[in-house]
Amino acid sequence: MTVRPDTLLEGDVSEYALHEDLVSGLFRPRSTNMANVAHFMCEVVTDEDAWNRWRGKLPVIVNADVPSR
Repeated sequence: MTVRPDTLLEGDVSEYALHEDLVSGLFRPRSTNMANVAHFMCEVVTDEDAWNRWRGKLPVIVNADVPSR
């Protein structure tokens, strides 16, 4: 399995979304905290359901959209 993050940023673990296909465009890249990539990788190796869901796939991980205030 390979995880495909978009524009990596420093930062703490936050809400994130996983997609089976690309979600960013060249002119609208989405960001991903490095901590979120690490969190997801730990989840996949420790949670059998997560492993079975993503085994053999190439998930794209991006920070969840946060509504504007």
